[in-house]
Amino acid sequence: MKKILSALLLIFAILLSACGVVKYEYKDGVMYGDGKEATGTFEFKAGKYKVKGNFVNGVPDGVFEEYYPDGNIMIKDTFVNGENTKEEIYYKNGQLMAISADDEGLKLYYDDGSLILSYDAEKEEYTYYHENGNPFMIGNSN
Repeated sequence: MKKILSALLLIFAILLSACGVVKYEYKDGVMYGDGKEATGTFEFKAGKYKVKGNFVNGVPDGVFEEYYPDGNIMIKDTFVNGENTKEEIYYKNGQLMAISADDEGLKLYYDDGSLILSYDAEKEEYTYYHENGNPFMIGNSN
């Protein structure tokens, strides 16, 4: 069984090397592979950080995840046809730090998960919270 698996992996490696390397380029918000709009799931290294996400016809579509160097999730961005519709930012301990979404407004959290601030974009109203979870100030941005 191991010999068959090894032979298949060797054949696969030879085929990949024969195909050559695709040159990817991200330009003006569009991902290209050998000059054509790219489609598929891609994983990138950005310094110490890893990012993975999906592209459809060259534009981001779906959830993109960026990770801390230790592998924990740092940011989740949701894209719909190239537009960022939702962003979640996480503390290193895995707790949600902030969420911003077109339909949800903005919420900021302490590292224990309790709410610091919420903003309702429709009402243009914000609420600040005590560490105990009770609101202590409500106002509007007008």
